[in-house]
Amino acid sequence: MALATDQNLKEQIEQRIDEIGDYYNQNKGVILTETDLQCMLYNKLLEIEQLKILKRTANAEEILTHYVHTEVSWFDYDRKLTLKPDINLIEPSSLKVGNGQKSIAMSASKGFYFEGGGIIFELKFNRYKSTKKFLKEIQKDFEKFDKLKRLHDDIYCYFVIFNKTNNLCHELQNFINNNSSTSQHKLIYKSGNFEE
Repeated sequence: MALATDQNLKEQIEQRIDEIGDYYNQNKGVILTETDLQCMLYNKLLEIEQLKILKRTANAEEILTHYVHTEVSWFDYDRKLTLKPDINLIEPSSLKVGNGQKSIAMSASKGFYFEGGGIIFELKFNRYKSTKKFLKEIQKDFEKFDKLKRLHDDIYCYFVIFNKTNNLCHELQNFINNNSSTSQHKLIYKSGNFEE
């Protein structure tokens, strides 16, 4: 089953995100930056049995990897590596790892190549009071995903938004309500409920 349509996997992913949200709400100092959030989610995803298993890549020789990777660049329409989700779940059998030598099928700058889609995560952490600026950053991620889904129909995206406080401007609240989910994405909002 393709990652993007695996409902059981999605339920497990959402459970891990909920666990991080609960942990953050109880321990407001554990997430100070977006990178903290990224590291926590990466570790939680590797708790899922299906994702942590080492599987063979598409290489002729035996090279193993798991499904979870960070900051993997995706090609845009011009075959440039401009699209970089925060976390990617990629089927190991669709991944080919290079040895640094330039090849036709592989970008030398990446050192690996993969075909197809998967599940991606765009993470946002707001530690400031201004949610209008934060909304613009979220909208940029939605635009990035829109470009990716035009290139890959077998892709699913989690927009994971953590907010230090639960203060939201009207525009951000409307955006969250109007963009909560489609067949290709889900927006998950969590708050530390930090009192200022």
